[in-house]
Amino acid sequence: MATTNRRQKRKRGEPTPIELVNRKDDAQFIADHLHPRRKRPTPSAWSERPRLSEADLEVCLALVEETSRADYEPSSMGWKPAQKRAEMKSPELRYILVRDVMGAIRGFTSLMPTYEEGQPVVYCYEIHLKPDLQGGPLAFYRKRGFEKDEMSPEPRKLRFGKVFVPDYMIMSKGVVNEVDVDANVAS
Repeated sequence: MATTNRRQKRKRGEPTPIELVNRKDDAQFIADHLHPRRKRPTPSAWSERPRLSEADLEVCLALVEETSRADYEPSSMGWKPAQKRAEMKSPELRYILVRDVMGAIRGFTSLMPTYEEGQPVVYCYEIHLKPDLQGGPLAFYRKRGFEKDEMSPEPRKLRFGKVFVPDYMIMSKGVVNEVDVDANVAS
């Protein structure tokens, strides 16, 4: 059985796994992490934040507004387009853009390799699709094996009996570390 919590000590000054992932160019990131078996990336649909044009960023922001503004407005964060734009410009984010045959952006997801409770993860910041693409072959989450994560905030009772209900959920999907599997098969 593969072990997923093996930690090796790093030498001082040695880059972390997340730093190494973030240094990869788009083609290498796709080959290593998105299509590891196929090794045939489609870089035209991929864009690291520094290479995402301002025009594409604005189209993505407009898509967030179209698909999610109604959910943001009553949330604890509210709808703040300038703040959302700044968040979307984070240099660690990588974008996968869904384009139609004419090249127009019809959806996107943003990903960020980072650490969550000390574990390296690829955090999916958001997924936005034009309404006609929602629920179709690009639908995610439960259909793709994602489940509510144990770190997802739960409703909690506040003073005076009021219940605070979080306005978001964290979902996750476990993956098998192929290196560990290969090592265990060989032994």
